[in-house]
Amino acid sequence: MDVTIAGIGAPYLEYPRKACQDPSRGILGGSVAVALLHAAQLLRPRGLPVSLYGLRGNDPAGNRLVELLSRTSIHWDHFIQTPGETPQMHFARNNQPPREETGLQETRDIPEATYTPGVTEKFCLNHIPETFYHHTITSFEATGTLAPLLPDLHKAVDRARSAGALTIVHSASDTLLPREGSLLGDLPLTCAATELLLLTEEQALILTGQPDAPAAAENFLHLGVSAVIIVATGGDIFFRTAGGTFLPLEATLTTQPAPAYWEPFTGALAASLAEQLDQGEQACDLHQAVRWGIATSEYCRTQGSALSSEHRPRDKRERIREIFLTIS
Repeated sequence: MDVTIAGIGAPYLEYPRKACQDPSRGILGGSVAVALLHAAQLLRPRGLPVSLYGLRGNDPAGNRLVELLSRTSIHWDHFIQTPGETPQMHFARNNQPPREETGLQETRDIPEATYTPGVTEKFCLNHIPETFYHHTITSFEATGTLAPLLPDLHKAVDRARSAGALTIVHSASDTLLPREGSLLGDLPLTCAATELLLLTEEQALILTGQPDAPAAAENFLHLGVSAVIIVATGGDIFFRTAGGTFLPLEATLTTQPAPAYWEPFTGALAASLAEQLDQGEQACDLHQAVRWGIATSEYCRTQGSALSSEHRPRDKRERIREIFLTIS
């Protein structure tokens, strides 16, 4: 079995401070892009490919994103250039000095954000090429950066699952999420097509109207999700499966705080599932995948950034593995 991962989302060029307008000093942003970078690094020793799908503009910001992605092992052939402006984000960071020299994203302490969607403002189902649906694992970014796609999200997820993909739908802990509860578009249809749903506790309670994470998880499983992970602000990560693709499980792991680096958590989670499938596992161990996610998030915390690392990918993986072994 040739295992591959693909993610669809809205990578954007991030400017460390509002005053900064020079694309050459922009850094990589976007939930799906950052998550896939970690997945690609963790899977490099196994040679499992990771692909990014999305749109960029034909402008200096788009060229800068390609430059940054070219430094990674992500396959970005389907990160398509189209006439218009590349999505961009300007952050105000309480006058903290930018980390421009690293070209990497720092996600903590974000008091204000200004987002320009650019070419993704009209992103729709037709922008997803057929090749995306035929990867082993397909990851969908359900955030406000892809708001135009959300009403049809269930159609894209269902198409991938019908093609045999393990479908992951993940939100992000950011300021761009729709507040009206439309995060997953048509909730019943999206859940029915989703193998693994990953979201924050706040989002889960809003979507289901339930009082707590276990009740919300039960609701999602009733709607057809095979497995759900709910991350609480206080540090508890609750996850439950309904069997099938995943080993039967209900568990809670605690990390203090809750994944400070959401994208590394998400990317490592997908990488662990890919490794298990590559090893021929008939049912995936979600507990193991969550531990890898926590370990990777914790590693990034020690590095002080969601992306920068003082270690080469193989050494980074070993450091993460050491943390992984301490998590039960």
